Amino acid sequence: MIVMVGDLLSNFSFSAQWNGGVFYFVLLTIVCYLFILPTPKNHPKGKSVVFVIAILLLAFTLGGPLNILARMIFRAHIIQMVILFFIVAPMLVLGAKRGILSSKLTRPFINNWNMIIKRPIISILFFHGLFLMYHIPSVFDEIRMSNMLNYLYLIGLFLAAILLYSSLFTYNDDNLFSIQYKRTYVALNMIILLGFSVFLLITKKQLFGIYNDLELLQSALNVCLPAEETIEDIPVEFFDVLNPYPPLQEQKIGGSILAGSQVLTLLLFSSYSFLRNKKI
Repeated sequence: MIVMVGDLLSNFSFSAQWNGGVFYFVLLTIVCYLFILPTPKNHPKGKSVVFVIAILLLAFTLGGPLNILARMIFRAHIIQMVILFFIVAPMLVLGAKRGILSSKLTRPFINNWNMIIKRPIISILFFHGLFLMYHIPSVFDEIRMSNMLNYLYLIGLFLAAILLYSSLFTYNDDNLFSIQYKRTYVALNMIILLGFSVFLLITKKQLFGIYNDLELLQSALNVCLPAEETIEDIPVEFFDVLNPYPPLQEQKIGGSILAGSQVLTLLLFSSYSFLRNKKI
């Protein structure tokens, strides 16, 4: 598997695999977080470590080879989604400096934010609505053939994920929800995503054109290449390397990965609650 992935990536230049703009943005974010934003006295150093690890993971997920692999192999796309929305997003919420918003932003914004995170059903509908709409085949193919549209949609999804986890790991230390309520909240999220996972596992139809249609695949790859490169620069033999990745099988593997990520989410939430002397 690693050898085949290496063969795929060997057809792309270094600048095609690594997005310097993403890493530059991440570097600025780390500098602002560590040296510009004030640090509350009760902010543990461990949270800063969690935040920095999360933001670096974000850089490698969106600005590294995984991003271009996700345009060729469906399982890579699901892995990218899992890392962004079920690992990085909660880590950023956990590592955020609490109390900064209330001192730097206007009260109406704070009140609106708190109103939303106190009503988890809003964040559930928002995130899962965007996530499921993203994976409607016609919508997915259209978005993936536009680099700008793809990044904008991913940013929207990521912000929705931040909102989702803010309802569980709030910016203040008050217990907004009972443990039973949080348990129901986590279970509802898992049920929705497991439903989509099962659909990917049982469907007998190849859903996404960009993983099946050569012209769509070339268009999707072309938009993420550097300005000085075109799809014609990629050897014709490259597309033969994709043969071991049949689209229908990839959908089933992707469904399995997504389902497994929900087990991981449950374990992480259970561990977090245990460390805070709570029982789910």
